[in-house]
Order: sequence, then C-alpha cells, then structure tokens
Amino acid sequence: MAKYFCAVNKNNYETQKLVDSKYKLAGIDSEFNVTYVNDSLYMVELEGRFVECLFVKNEAEHNIYLIEGNYYKVKVKTELEQIAEKFLSNNSSDTIKSVQAPMPGLLTKIFVNVGDKISIGDALFELEAMKMKNVVKSDVEGQVSEISSAESSSVEKGAVIITIGS
Repeated sequence: MAKYFCAVNKNNYETQKLVDSKYKLAGIDSEFNVTYVNDSLYMVELEGRFVECLFVKNEAEHNIYLIEGNYYKVKVKTELEQIAEKFLSNNSSDTIKSVQAPMPGLLTKIFVNVGDKISIGDALFELEAMKMKNVVKSDVEGQVSEISSAESSSVEKGAVIITIGS
C-alpha cells in the first residue's frame, strides 16, 4: 500500500493508495476514488458524491486546483520524498560547506569577506593555473564563516579556501 503526503492549503494529510484509483485518508474511515478525465480534470467520488477537480496551473512548489468554486494549493509527496525532506530540513541549519581549490595554482583574488552572505553562483575566488584564470563560484547559499588562504598564495588541489555556513 503506497503512502502519499498531501499538503492542501498548508493542511497536511497522509493518504494511502489502496488499489488503482482508490485512496484512503488517514484518520477518516471513508475511501475515495479519483478518476482521470483529461489533463486538467479529475472526478473525485467520496461517499457517493462526485466532485470535479479542475487543474488550474502548476507553480514552483504546488499545483492549483479549482474545486466547487474554491481554489486549493496542493502538493503531493511520496513517502520517500517526505522522509528526505524531513531529513534535509533537520540538517540544513548545521550545513557547512568547504570550498576547495579545484586544481593547484596561485590564488589571485578573493571576492568575498568573512560574514558576507552569498548566493548560488556568486564568485568566491580566482585561481590562476597554467596562465589561465579560473573563477570558482558558490554552489550553495549561506554566509562566509572562514577564509583559509590569502591572496597571492600558492595552493594545492583540494586545499580549503573558503568555508560557508548556513
């Protein structure tokens, strides 16, 4: 029996898929059926009552449905997605990222300072190797907590240059 976790207008529901189009909400004795009509319309049957669910649009975190004149934000996650999200959110405040030199070379420029807030894609430092300058950019968001090397210093591949905390 597959489990799904549904967030509807910020209310969370655990749902179990019984067979094909038959589902059951946790804590409710009734089962309901969902029938696909077309790409934007589903029919939901609950206790002999049929309700049209019209798909309106997809947004970044959820879908919008129109049900009996009311709009609902709906996000459905599998059990695995729910576990992963919980795990990541519990660990996100402790995230520390060490940004290392991708190759040996001369550290020609550091673009950030300790305490700077950075975003994904921000330039962190420039490394010159074999007469070519390479700009290393951040792949995380956070705050610079430490700069381990100085400009004009030679660094080895894998040397920690900057540490970013969340």
